Amino acid sequence: MAQKNQEGFDLGLSNEEKADLENMISDFNADRSSLPTSSPGTDFQDRVDALHEKFSQMGEIVLKINKRMDAFYEIIQLMHQKSEIMNKRIDAVIEATKPYNLK
Repeated sequence: MAQKNQEGFDLGLSNEEKADLENMISDFNADRSSLPTSSPGTDFQDRVDALHEKFSQMGEIVLKINKRMDAFYEIIQLMHQKSEIMNKRIDAVIEATKPYNLK
């Protein structure tokens, strides 16, 4: 049957191109046949359970990161407030020393 398909499937390919195409097709079929076949009913529930477990673990990780980010946000906010207060103090010192204009 493969010989019959080759005879009717001539699109101007050289013999080397035909051989390469045949090799690719046979490799593809070999890869496809090596995949494990499982019955859909028994394996499906196991897959669902495994996915559920993975999603639960990912949810826990996201919650931990969220808590850490909340603390990080508060620290950044306090640092910004501190820098604003320090800038006001520096501006006050500059304003206080302007009348003396030391050169």
